[in-house]
Amino acid sequence: MGLSSKPIVNFAGGEASPELLGRTDVVPYFTMAKVLENVLITHYGSAFKTPGKRFVAKTKASGVVKLKPFIFSTGQSYILEFGNLYIRFFQNSGSIVETPKVITAITQANPGVVTSAAHGYSNGDIIDIENVVGMTQLNGKRFKVNNVAASTFELQSEEGTNYNTTALTAYISGGTAERVYQIVSPYATADLDKIRITQQADIMYIDCAGYAPRKLSRFGNTNWTLGTYTFDTFSWPPFLSENSSATTLTPSATTGSITVTASAATFTAQHVGAYFKIQAGYVLITAFGSSTSVTATVIETVVASATADWSEGAWSDYQGYPEDVKFYENRLFHSATLRRPLDIWGSVIEEYENYKEGTLDTDAVNYRIGSNQVDKILWLYPTQVLNLGTAGGPFTAASGTFLDPISATNISVRQQNENGAANVVPVRVGSFVYYVERSGKLLGQFAYDLNTDSYITENITYLSDHILGDGVVEMALQKYPYMILWAVLTDGTIATLTREQTNNVRGWTRQTPVGTGAFIESISSIPNGTEDQVWMVVKRTINGNTRRHIEFVESQNFGTIEDAFFVESGLTYDGVSTVTIMGLDHLEGETVQILADGAVRPNQVVTGGQLTLTLAASKIHVGLGYTATIETLDIEAGSATGTAMAKPKQLSKLNVRLRNTVGCKVGTSVQQDVIPFRASGVPMNEAIPLFNGDKEVYFSEGWTKEKTVVIKQEQPLPLHVLAIYPRILVSD
Repeated sequence: MGLSSKPIVNFAGGEASPELLGRTDVVPYFTMAKVLENVLITHYGSAFKTPGKRFVAKTKASGVVKLKPFIFSTGQSYILEFGNLYIRFFQNSGSIVETPKVITAITQANPGVVTSAAHGYSNGDIIDIENVVGMTQLNGKRFKVNNVAASTFELQSEEGTNYNTTALTAYISGGTAERVYQIVSPYATADLDKIRITQQADIMYIDCAGYAPRKLSRFGNTNWTLGTYTFDTFSWPPFLSENSSATTLTPSATTGSITVTASAATFTAQHVGAYFKIQAGYVLITAFGSSTSVTATVIETVVASATADWSEGAWSDYQGYPEDVKFYENRLFHSATLRRPLDIWGSVIEEYENYKEGTLDTDAVNYRIGSNQVDKILWLYPTQVLNLGTAGGPFTAASGTFLDPISATNISVRQQNENGAANVVPVRVGSFVYYVERSGKLLGQFAYDLNTDSYITENITYLSDHILGDGVVEMALQKYPYMILWAVLTDGTIATLTREQTNNVRGWTRQTPVGTGAFIESISSIPNGTEDQVWMVVKRTINGNTRRHIEFVESQNFGTIEDAFFVESGLTYDGVSTVTIMGLDHLEGETVQILADGAVRPNQVVTGGQLTLTLAASKIHVGLGYTATIETLDIEAGSATGTAMAKPKQLSKLNVRLRNTVGCKVGTSVQQDVIPFRASGVPMNEAIPLFNGDKEVYFSEGWTKEKTVVIKQEQPLPLHVLAIYPRILVSD
C-alpha cells in the first residue's frame, strides 16, 4: 500500500475521447478530463465556468435565422440577423432602432392604443417603448404595431396577439416609441444557411446559391442598402469560354434595345437577366421570345451582323450564381455555380465588380479546377494562398511564380491531400485554416508543412473524437481574451476548442444550453472592447410556444461578484433598490435563478413577465440556471508495484486551487458536497467575496478501482479551477 499525491495542474488537453480512458501512456492523459461541460479553458490550461448568455431580443418571426458579422473596426462592429426576406442589425449589445417618436397618450383598452403624431409606422413594424410615466409596465418592452392610422396605432405582442392594457396603471405623460431598424432582403428561409460573405470597409459582398451576387453597404447605423452589382462599359460581368460551335448570333442593331437572333436553339426563359458577349461588345437579355430569339439591351456597342464570336455570361438564372466570395490579393473571388461547380472568378485588381478579361496581369481571372475526384468547390478561404475546399480534398491557388500575385496567365491550383471538406465555412486560427472534414465529425487543421513541402491536414479532434457528435453546422472564432473556436453541432449544443500553439493548449469542452427545448442554431463573433463577443440564436420552448432568442455570451472578466453574470437568456436590473423585476416576458413560465447584489436568492417562476423578491436589491441578474461540471480522468498516481490503474484506491482528501470563485461542489462521481465559502457572521442575504486560494476537501468514500474527482458549480456564480491536489492510497 502506498500514498500518492499526483497533482492535476491543467486541463490543456480538454475532454478526452472515451477511447483514451485507459491510455495513460498518451502524454496528454495527465492534462485531460473525463467531462468538461459548460466550462472554457484558458491559454494557461485552467478551466472556468462559461459566462452566461444575455438576452437581447426575440427574432422577428418564429422561423430560422442566421447571424453574420459586419466588422468595420474594433469600435464599429455589428451583428446582422438574416431572416426570411429581411435583415436586422445589432450593435453595442443591443438592437439598432430608429429616431424616437414622441408618445402623447396610451389608452387602457384591449388592445391598447398609442397616440404619436406623424409616427410613420406600418402594420407589422416592431417598436420599443421607453420612458412612459404612469403606464410604466410598458417600459422596456417590445411590441408589434397594428391597425395604423396617421397618429395612432394599436399594440400587439411580438407574436401578433392584441396587447391588453386595461389593467395597467393609467398613462400620465411622456414616453417614446422606437422602430426596430430593418431592410428588405431577397433571401428566403430555406436559403439562409447558404449565405457566404466577405467584407472590405463599409461594404459586405454576399454570395448565395440561387441568387445574383449582392453588396450590402453601410452609410450609417440606420442607413443600409442591399443591391446587385452594376455592370456597364467600365465594369464587365464574367463570361464563359468563347463559343466553339457553328451557331451564330445576329444583333438587330448596335445600340439600344435590340433583338438577338441565333442560328440554332440557344436561349431559354432562364436567360432573361443574362449577359451575352458578342464580338467586342455585350448585351443584357431583357425578354425571351423563343429558343432562337430574345430581346436585349446593349451595354457595350455590338456589331449588327451574324457572328460565331460570342460567349454566354457565367452568372445567370440558367447558369446559376456563385456560391462563395472572398478577397485575395486585392481581387474579389467568387466560386462554383450550378453549371460551373469547379470554376473560380477573380475580379480586376482593385475593381471588385469588374470581371473583364484581358492580357494584363491586372485583368480578371477565370479558372477551372481539373480533377477526377472533385465535384464542387464548397468554400474559399484566403491565407498566404487562396484555399479551396472540396469533397475530394483541399486545394490551394497561388501564382506559379514565387512571390508573384495571381494573374490570368500565372495561376497554379493544386490539390494538397485527400482529406475532403464538408460544406461548412472554415475559420482561421493563427496560421491554420480549420475546416470541417467531409464526415462532419472531424476538424482538420490545414497548413503548410516545411518537411513535406506541401499543405497537410491534421485531425485536431484526434484526442477528442467524440466531441463533434453527429457533425458541425456552423463555426465562429473568439480571438480575445483567449483564442476559442465555437462549433455549433447538429444536436443544438456547442463544442469549444481553446487553441494556443506556444503552450500546446488544444483543449475541447462542451456547451449545453438549458431550458425547455433549448437548441442553438447559429453563431457569430465580433469585437467588443478588449474582448470578442460571441452571439448566438437559441431556439427555446417558452410557455408552450417555440421562440428564437438572440443572446450573447457575457464577458469573461466580470469584475466584482455583484457583476458576475452566470445565467442563460438573462437580463440585469441596475437601479434603485427594488423587489419587483419586470421585462421577463421572454421567460414566461420558466424557473429562473437570481443573483441579487452578489447573493444567490431562491429560484422563482416567471409569472406575467415579472417576479418579486423577498428582499430588495439594486443589481439583479435573472435567467435560466446551468451547471458547470469538471470530472477528472481516473487518477493515475502510481503505486509501489507500478501503476495505480485497476487497483483499489482510496481518496482521503484533496486541495482544489481556485481563482475568483464563490461556491461549488466537490466530490466523486457518486456524491459531491457543498464547499463552504461564507465566513461565520456574514448574513445569508449578503454577497460572499470572491475567493482565491485552496479549499481542502475530505472524502468518506471507500475503496474503489476508479477514482475521479468531480467539481460542479450549480449556482449563478463563478468557478475557476487552477489545479487539484489529491491524496490517494493505493492497494497493491
